[in-house]
Amino acid sequence: MPTLTLEYTPNLSFDKQHVLTELNRTLIDSKQFSEADIKSRAICMTDFMIGISTEPRAFVIIKLGLLSGRSIETRDAIADALLSRTQALIPAPNGVHTQYCIDLVEHERERYRKAVVSHPH
Repeated sequence: MPTLTLEYTPNLSFDKQHVLTELNRTLIDSKQFSEADIKSRAICMTDFMIGISTEPRAFVIIKLGLLSGRSIETRDAIADALLSRTQALIPAPNGVHTQYCIDLVEHERERYRKAVVSHPH
């Protein structure tokens, strides 16, 4: 933990690896996570709808799963940092109504399981 899932619409153009690297860096800068524990991925939502209007629309939704136990203030700071960084990294195209959302989901620390396997080179 944490796990970061960036969902985006195909009408947004950006360098996925760069954005994931920078979002991971944002999480590291929060001092809440170890670098090797952060897992992130970007998923293009090819089939999507925002409301019912035919006007050009787009979204970026970041779902961040993290273990329970952090204060509201800490979670708010993480969400605010991710929102700010995402808007800077993925600009809204001209004429496209673009929504940026951060969804923090807490997982019970006592119920989370993880195994790490390392093979020698």
